[in-house]
Amino acid sequence: MDTPTKGMANDAYYWSTESTSAGSFSSSKAWETLKPRSDSKAWASTVWFKGAVPKHAFNMWITTLDRLPTKKRLADWGMNIQTHCCLCSIELETRDHLLLSSQFAVEI
Repeated sequence: MDTPTKGMANDAYYWSTESTSAGSFSSSKAWETLKPRSDSKAWASTVWFKGAVPKHAFNMWITTLDRLPTKKRLADWGMNIQTHCCLCSIELETRDHLLLSSQFAVEI
C-alpha cells in the first residue's frame, strides 16, 4: 500500500471561466457561462418596463410567446373539454381569436 510522501504539495483548485481564472467561485459568472444572454427581443420593452404591474407583464409575456392556456391548447394537451370560445361560443378559443378577432375584442 502506498503512503503519501511528506514532501508533496497540498492540493489546490481554481475557478476558470471563458479562458480566465479567478481566485474564488462566482455564481453569477457560472450562470453566464452556462446560460449566456441572448439578444433582446423587439417586444421586450413593451412587456418589461419600469411602471409595469408584474401580474400584467407576466400575462403579456406569456401571450406574446403564444403560451396562454386557451381551450384549444388545453384540448391539444389531452384535456377533454369543449374548444369553443367562452365569449362567442362559435369559433375555436385561441390566443388570436380571444385578443384580436372575437366580437368582444373588436368592440373593446
